Amino acid sequence: MAGNRCIADVAVTYVSEKRRPWGGTWGHINRGTYRQIFCNFPQIFRLAGYTGLAKSLFLKNNLFSLFVMGGGAGQGLARMLNRSYQSNRKTGIDILGDVPWGAHFCLFYETEQDLIDILVPYFKAGMENNEFCMWVTSEPLTVKKTKDALSVAVPDFERYLEKAQIEIISHKQWYFQDDVFDLQRVLKAWIERNAHAVSAGFNGIRVAGNTGWLEAKDWKCFADYEKQVDSVIDDYQMLAICSYPLNKCGVSEILDVIGSHGSALIRRKGKWELIESAKRKKAEKALKVSENKYKTLLENLPQKIYLKDTNSVYISCNENYAVDLKIKAAEIGGKTDYDFFPEELAKKYRADDKRIMKSGKIEDINDKYVQRGKEIFVHTVKTPVKDEKGETIGILGVFWDITAQRQAQKRLLDYQKRLRDLTSEMSLTEERERRRLAVELHDQITQQLILFKIDLGSLPKENLPSELTKSLDEIYRNLDRIIGDTRTLTFDLSSPTLYELGLEAAIREWLHEEVEQKHKIRTEFEDDKQPKPLDDDVRALLYRAVRELLVNIVKHAQAKNVKVSVSRDNDKVRIEVTDDGVGFIPSPQLNKTGGFGLFSIRERLSYLGGSIEIKSKPGQGTHVRLIAPIKRGKNAEKPFDRG
Repeated sequence: MAGNRCIADVAVTYVSEKRRPWGGTWGHINRGTYRQIFCNFPQIFRLAGYTGLAKSLFLKNNLFSLFVMGGGAGQGLARMLNRSYQSNRKTGIDILGDVPWGAHFCLFYETEQDLIDILVPYFKAGMENNEFCMWVTSEPLTVKKTKDALSVAVPDFERYLEKAQIEIISHKQWYFQDDVFDLQRVLKAWIERNAHAVSAGFNGIRVAGNTGWLEAKDWKCFADYEKQVDSVIDDYQMLAICSYPLNKCGVSEILDVIGSHGSALIRRKGKWELIESAKRKKAEKALKVSENKYKTLLENLPQKIYLKDTNSVYISCNENYAVDLKIKAAEIGGKTDYDFFPEELAKKYRADDKRIMKSGKIEDINDKYVQRGKEIFVHTVKTPVKDEKGETIGILGVFWDITAQRQAQKRLLDYQKRLRDLTSEMSLTEERERRRLAVELHDQITQQLILFKIDLGSLPKENLPSELTKSLDEIYRNLDRIIGDTRTLTFDLSSPTLYELGLEAAIREWLHEEVEQKHKIRTEFEDDKQPKPLDDDVRALLYRAVRELLVNIVKHAQAKNVKVSVSRDNDKVRIEVTDDGVGFIPSPQLNKTGGFGLFSIRERLSYLGGSIEIKSKPGQGTHVRLIAPIKRGKNAEKPFDRG
């Protein structure tokens, strides 16, 4: 059992009475039906995007005040009024005030001081009002600590002890006999103590028991004991507070505890608060008030909410939904989706209802919804409504408009696509500029350097001084080196072979010179010899992509063999690059993203209508397939062209 104060916040939603048959208009829905709605708020919060702080604030600011003040406290008030003929007792606890005999409270504590703050004034008031007091202790308060705390707060505490008006006892002595907890024995002992106290001249008995000793294996037995105590305590002159350590209570435990007590005390933000149980007796008047609170909340929620029976016939709805249908909420009973929607849409809604009621599972659906003749997007949560036997008796629908969200998502996706297209177009523009510079470098600078070298080499040297001859030879050698560097730069900028002899020749050349000769990796090139009249943009992109893949192989694959094949498949060209290197485990998204280089290749290929596929296993090498159209398709619009 584990929990915290936030769990206690959620527990206050447990304030509903036993479910009764429901029907009629929204205004006649009983409390059990409202509970069906709120039991499914966790799913609704998750699907609507309410998480963390947003959810907590919603619960705190809305549900807490509604359920506690409207539900439980209202029932508690009715109970107090119905007992007004009885003698009220001072509890000594400000938030509780005076209560009648038979009051049964639970206290959720976190610290030793929490116990002292509540129970010391509680027993002080009991002793001062001629009641027999019995405090059953457990860690963190021992018998000694309990007596010390009372002696500080209660004048003449020793006198109360001497006349046996208060008894402080360990939980082991009270709850266990021969290490066995017998709920009937303990319950009988309380009744006997009460009778003895009254016969001894006390007005009644005031008790408190701490469950800090309770383990998970004992929980069910003790929960049954608490229920029996709650069922009989009204018949006796008795007040009881049962204290539970909050760090040992999960949601289900808190609900059990609240359900078997009249009220619960808990400290929130340094202030004690009272949570009234849903199972208070004689609370019909308070129940009606509570139902109105539920109705008010539901009517003011922005979501559309409706209830249907097992035949998908409407039972009720909230005003928001009724406004959309151009009716009053009270008019929806007996109608079906066919009364409001086109036949095809009505069939779909009914099929959804049937499927969900059959499966018994909650579903969330993104769908279209017709409102005033206009199609909008909605997110719907449909929940099967079940009776106490677990049988489905209808379906609850909660939905809200996500049209604006969908539109924002579409704008974002469009923007992202345009941004990717712009990046790809910039890459192609860069490639074109590389080619232009390479051509200029080759046709202008390199050619002039070659002519200058030829002129320099044709100069007569016979009659020149030896010093000048040496200088000319040095200039000639430097000029030859500059021409070589210029050619290398030209090839780095853009391969002349790519545009003069084609893609296949350029790949074969780079594979042989840069992979095999420089890095001593055996290479193989395969060409199906079919004509491939590639657009310049496609040719340049594929050449750059293959070069990048081969560079990765040289750097990372530790391969001994590399094969590149180029083939034509109708109006597409396919290039496959295979190595026998170390391989790797591709991530599920690798074919979509991968590293930065692979991402760049994928984006540029996608922009031209192509794709990349990667297959690899550790120790089994890597296989990459590039596919691109032979002719670049015409884009519907240029990047960021809003015309």
